[in-house]
Amino acid sequence: MKRFFIWQYMLNKRLLHKKEFIILLCLIPLLVWGITLVSKEESSVVTVALSMEDKDDRLANQIIDEMMQEDSIIRFIFMEPEASYEAVRAGEVDCAWIFREDFQKKLITTFAKRVEEVPPVYVVVQEDNVALKLSRTKLYGYIFPHLAFLLGQNFLETEVMDGQQVSADELQRYFDENAVEQGIIQIAYLSKDEIQADVDVTDKEEETPVSYLMTPIRGMLLVLLIVAGLVVTLYYMQDEERGMFAWIPVHKRRGLFYSYLFGALLDTGLVVLLGFFISDGKLVSLRELGILLLYIPATATFCELVKILIRRKERLAKWIPLLSVAMLGLCPVFLDLGTGFAVQYAFPATYYLRGLYDKNMIWYMLLYTAILFAAGSIYHKIADHRKILE
Repeated sequence: MKRFFIWQYMLNKRLLHKKEFIILLCLIPLLVWGITLVSKEESSVVTVALSMEDKDDRLANQIIDEMMQEDSIIRFIFMEPEASYEAVRAGEVDCAWIFREDFQKKLITTFAKRVEEVPPVYVVVQEDNVALKLSRTKLYGYIFPHLAFLLGQNFLETEVMDGQQVSADELQRYFDENAVEQGIIQIAYLSKDEIQADVDVTDKEEETPVSYLMTPIRGMLLVLLIVAGLVVTLYYMQDEERGMFAWIPVHKRRGLFYSYLFGALLDTGLVVLLGFFISDGKLVSLRELGILLLYIPATATFCELVKILIRRKERLAKWIPLLSVAMLGLCPVFLDLGTGFAVQYAFPATYYLRGLYDKNMIWYMLLYTAILFAAGSIYHKIADHRKILE
C-alpha cells in the first residue's frame, strides 16, 4: 500500500510540472468567476418597454413599480407611450406594454361587467415570437392579483351591499388577513419518495435569485473535468510512446494508466468543487459530493474507452475539441434534449446532471462505469493474448 501511494505521489507530481495542465486547472475558477461577474451585469432574454397613458393612474403605477423591482430574465424599462412605439419600431426593445387611460375602470368593465371596452393594456410588437408570448404570462401574473381584488370589491358592492361602496383599505386588510400562503403547485420528481412542494415559502430560508447565465455552470465544469481527463490521457500516450514505461510489464500498464489518470482527476475534482463554491456561494451537499466521487471513475473509464478507440495521440488531440463540443451540445448543460435522446448517455456528464434530481441515474452511472471497465478488460485480455501469440 505504501508503494502505491509513493507511485501515486510521483505520477501526480510529474503531472503538476506540466504547464498546460496547470493552466487548465487555473482556467476553471477563472471561468466561473468571469461568468459570475457577467451574470451580475444587466442581462436579459427579452426587453420590454413599460408605458402608461395616465401618469396619475394609481393601479398602473403600482403594477409598473412591481415589474421594475423584480429581478428576472425580462428587462423592463420605462418610456413614454410615443417613445415606446418608436423603440419597438427601431428594434431597441422587443415589445411595449402600454397601460391605457382609466386602466382600473377598463379592468372592471371588461371582466366584471363584461362590457366590450378598449383593452386595458396594449401590447406593441414587430413580430410575435415564442419568447414574447411567454413574457406576457408575467404581465398576466402581475395584473391578476389586482384584478381579483377589484372583482371581489365589485361583487360586494353590487351583489351584497346593494350598491354601497366598500372601503378599499378595509377590503385590502381582509385580503391580507386571509391570504393563502401555501402554493397551488407541487413539483414531484418521479424517482423521489417525497414530493418537493413549492409551499409555505415563508418558513424557508430566502434564497438569492440565480441569473440564467449561471445555470449551465455546473454542466460546463463537469465537461471540463472530462476534458482534463482526456488531456491527461494524451500525456500518458506521449510518455508511453517515448518509452518511459518500457520497464513496466505490459499487463500492468492498465493499472499505471488509471493511477496516472485518477491523480489528475482528483486534482481537477478539487478545483471543480472550488468552482461550485464560487458559483453557488456555498459548499456542495454531501449527496452531490458523493455523486462527484462516483463521477471520477466514470470519467476515467470513458477516457480509457476513448484511448482504446482512437489509439493514436495525434488523433486524440484532434478529437478532444470535437468531444467537448459534443458533450456541451448533447448533455443537459445548456439544453435538455429529453431522456429519450440516447446519444447523450454515452457521456458521464449526463448521469451526473440527471442524478442530481433522479436517484436512479446514480445507479445507471455505476452500471455505465462497470460496463466500460469490463469492455476495457476484455479488450486488454484480447490484446495481451495476441501479443503472446506473436
